[in-house]
Amino acid sequence: NFLMIDVSGIHPVDISFCACDKWVSHRQQLIHAGWFPVTEHNPRTACTKQELHYFLQLMWSSKISAFEYYRALELLTDSTKINLPAVSLHTLS
Repeated sequence: NFLMIDVSGIHPVDISFCACDKWVSHRQQLIHAGWFPVTEHNPRTACTKQELHYFLQLMWSSKISAFEYYRALELLTDSTKINLPAVSLHTLS
């Protein structure tokens, strides 16, 4: 269970981390792929570079809060709010 937060919404994705001889942390593997983990240890949610850039531009130009932005992403994901992915908001702050 892994969630990707992107400008188009919040998406469950299947990922497989590398378990090769040269051990690289999951966080480092995500960053190398251009995904930024929400938590430092045992990441289960990440944001894309595009999403972070988009959020910063909105925040600087419109003063939108992280909570309001996240609520908008929820509506993009599922406007009925019936099948929203479970993401803890306190991990996003």
